[in-house]
Amino acid sequence: MAEGIAKKQIPKDKKPPTDGSNFSFRQSPSRMINYIKYDYRITLWRSLARYRIVRWWLGRYSDFIRRSFMLLVSVAIAFLLNHFIELSALSNDLFMDYFISIGVMAGGIIAIVFSLSIFAQQSAVDLYSSQFFETFTHDKIEKINYFIIVIITLLFFGAGIFYGANSQFITTTLKTLSVYISLFLIGIIFVLIDLQYRNVRRKTNPIYRFNFLEKKALEFLDAIHKDARRIARILKLSNKETSEELAIAAAYKHYLQPHIFNLDRQIENLFEITMKLSAKEEIKTTNRGLSAVCNILGKYIHLRADSSVAFISSINFLATESDSQDFLTKTFERLNNAGERFITTRRVNNAVFVIDVYRTLARVAKETKFINRQNENPTLDHIKGYLSFYIDFAMRSKDYEVTLQGSRALVELSLYATEKNLQLTLYSLQDDLLKVANFGIETKVTFLTDECIKGWLAIIGAVFLYQFFDARHQLSKALDHIKKIVVYMNTAVSLGYLRDDFTTRMSMSKAYDEMMLTVSIIVNTLFKLKDEKRKFYKNNLLILFEETGQSLRVLSEEIKNCDSVLIDSVGRLFSDQNELMLKLFEEDEFKDRHEELFKNINRNIHLPTWFIHHAKSFRVSNAFRTLIDSTVKTALLASDASGGEKLMMSGIEALNSIVTQSFEKNSEKDGLDEPRLMLKMVFIGVLALKKNKQAVFKESKAQIKKFEKTFLHIYKTKYIAGLPKGVDPDNVLGIPKKDQLLFEVLQWRHDFMRDKYNRHRLMNDSREIMLDKVESTDIDNFISKVWGRSAVNTYTFREYF
Repeated sequence: MAEGIAKKQIPKDKKPPTDGSNFSFRQSPSRMINYIKYDYRITLWRSLARYRIVRWWLGRYSDFIRRSFMLLVSVAIAFLLNHFIELSALSNDLFMDYFISIGVMAGGIIAIVFSLSIFAQQSAVDLYSSQFFETFTHDKIEKINYFIIVIITLLFFGAGIFYGANSQFITTTLKTLSVYISLFLIGIIFVLIDLQYRNVRRKTNPIYRFNFLEKKALEFLDAIHKDARRIARILKLSNKETSEELAIAAAYKHYLQPHIFNLDRQIENLFEITMKLSAKEEIKTTNRGLSAVCNILGKYIHLRADSSVAFISSINFLATESDSQDFLTKTFERLNNAGERFITTRRVNNAVFVIDVYRTLARVAKETKFINRQNENPTLDHIKGYLSFYIDFAMRSKDYEVTLQGSRALVELSLYATEKNLQLTLYSLQDDLLKVANFGIETKVTFLTDECIKGWLAIIGAVFLYQFFDARHQLSKALDHIKKIVVYMNTAVSLGYLRDDFTTRMSMSKAYDEMMLTVSIIVNTLFKLKDEKRKFYKNNLLILFEETGQSLRVLSEEIKNCDSVLIDSVGRLFSDQNELMLKLFEEDEFKDRHEELFKNINRNIHLPTWFIHHAKSFRVSNAFRTLIDSTVKTALLASDASGGEKLMMSGIEALNSIVTQSFEKNSEKDGLDEPRLMLKMVFIGVLALKKNKQAVFKESKAQIKKFEKTFLHIYKTKYIAGLPKGVDPDNVLGIPKKDQLLFEVLQWRHDFMRDKYNRHRLMNDSREIMLDKVESTDIDNFISKVWGRSAVNTYTFREYF
C-alpha cells in the first residue's frame, strides 16, 4: 500500500528536484545541517544588525529620551494623585507646606547649579585666556537655566503664601491644576539640572573648547568683514571710480588692523591650548586644535579672495607680498614651530597633520585674485614658502614620513599653480621637489625619489590639462629635473653608494617607464576636444616630443652608458614615441605639422647612436638590443608613411654608425654581435626591396658589402691568424664564420618560416614586425640580389641547416 502511494506521488518519468528546494533529511542530512547553520547565522546576523541600529539610535537621542521621560513621569504622578486622592479633602495648610518645601528644594538646586559652574571654571582656568574665560564659563545656557530655576522657585514660594492665606479663590479645580503644574515644574527643574550637567561635562572636553573658540573666531571674522564692507561703501562715496574690492582692501589695510591684531591673539590662544594638550600626548585633540587654526585662516583667506592687494617686498629683492603678509606670517611661524616640536618629539601623526593644514590652506588660497596682479599669487607663495621650510626641517631631522607627505603636498601645490598659470610659483615648486628627490638618494630612501618623479610626470600632464600659458619652460624644467635625478642615481650606483638592486633600478627608470602613459592620456584627450583647445594640445605635444629628445640627448652625454636597465626603459620610450608620432603623421589633424613630426622622428632614430658614442665600452645586452631595436622598428614602421624613405635611410645611417662603434667598444670580442646587428639592416633592406624603394635598398646593399669587407679583414687578422695549418676554421668552436652575416640571414629565414604562422606576440620587436611586413619570398629575393645566391638550394644553406 505504501509503495503504491509512493509511486503515485513520484512518477518514474520524473526526477527528484536537484535545486535543494525539496529534499528530506534522510536523503541528504549534510545539506539539511548546512541549511540549518546558514539559517541560524543569517538570522543571528540580522538580529545583531538591528540591535546595533537600535543601540545607535538610543545613544544618539538618549538625552532627549531621558528628559522627556522625566516630564512624562511628573505628569503621570499628578494624574495618579488626582485619580486616587480626593484633592478637595486636603487642607490649604498641606498645600502651603508642600509648595514651600518645593521652593526650598529648588533653592538647594540653585546651589547645585553654582557648584557645577565652579567646577567648569576650575577645569577651564588653566586652558583659557581672560578674553573668553567669562563667556565660556557663563554661557547662555547656564544663564537661562539659572533664570528659569529662580523664577520657578519664586513661583513655589508665592504659591505657598497664597495657600497659607486661605483665599476664597482656592477651589478643587485650582488644587488639581496646582498639583499638575507643580509636578510638571519639578520635572522641568530636573531637566534643567540634567541639561546643566551635560553642558558642564561638554565644557571639560577639550574638543568642545576648540569648537567654542573656533566659532567665536569665525563669528569675529564675519563681523570684521561686514565692517569692511560698510567702510568700503563710505570710501566709494568720496571716489566713485574706486572698485568695491579695492575699497574693502583699503578698509582692511588702514582701518581694521586693530581687529586683525585681536584675531591674531585668538589664534595665539588656540596654539597655546593646542601645545598644552600636545604635552599630554592628546594626539587627536591636538589635531583638532590645529584644524581650528586652519579653519580660521581658511575663512580669512576666503573672505579676502577678491580684495587682496600685492606690494613689492621691502625685504626680498624683486619679490611681492600680499597685504595680509604680516598677519599670516605670525601664524605660519607658530605652525612651523609646533610642527618642528612634533618632529623632535617623534609625534608623527601631529607632524603630518601640519602638512595637511598647509594643503588645505593652499586649496583655499589658489582662488585668491589680486587686484593689481595677474598670474601671481603671493598668498599661495607664502604658504608654499613656509611649507618648504617645514619640509627642510623634516629632511634635516630625517623624518621620512613627514618628508613623504610634504612631497605629495608640493605636488598638489604644483597642480594648483598649473591650474592658475602661476609661472614663477611652479618653477619654485619643481625646485623644491628636486631637493626632496636628492634627499631620497642621499639617504638611500628611494621611495621619496619615486614620489617626486611621479610629481613631475603629473606636472607634465597638468600643463596640458589646465592649458598652461608657458608650457615649454615648465616641460623643459620637469624633464631636466628627471634627467638630473637619473644621472645622480646612476652615479651613486656606479660608485657603490646605492645598491644595484631591483628597487634602485626601478626607481632610476621609473620616469621613462611611465612617461608614455602620460603622453597617451594627452593624445587620447586631444581628439576629444574642440578646435581651440586642440590647437593648444597639438603645439604643446610637439614641444613635449622635442624637449624629451633634447633631455635624452643630454642624458646620453652624462651617464655614458648604453647597456643598463635604464637604457632598456629609454629604448622602449624611443620605440613607443616614434610609433605614436608615425601614427599622428598619418592623421588629418596633424597634416599641418608634418615637418615638426618628421624632425622629431628623425632625431629619435639617431638618438641611440649618441648613447653608444658617449659610452666608453659596452656589451650587447638585452637593454642594448632594445635601444638599437627602437631605430630599426621606426625605420620599418616608416616604410608605409609619406616621406618614410628618408626615415629608412636615417635608420641605415644610424645602424652603420652603431656597428662601426661596436667594432671599437664592444667588450665581448666573439665576432658574433656585429653580424647580428647588421641583420637589423637586412630587415630594412628586405622591406625596401619589397616596397620598391630602390634608393634604400641600394644603400643597405652598399653598407652590407662594406661591412663584409671590414669583417673579413678582422676575421683573417684576428680570428684565424694563429690557427695551425690544415685546420678548418669552420670546425673550431668559438670562431665566427667568414660569411657570418649571411649565416645570420639564413638563420633568420629559417626561423621566419617557423614563426610566421606559429607565434605569440610577446616581444613586439623588429622581428615581429617583419613577420607582418614581408614573406619568405621577399627574403629569398633580397639574398639573391645581394649575394647572388638562391637561399634554399645553396650549399651554404644545406650545410648550415
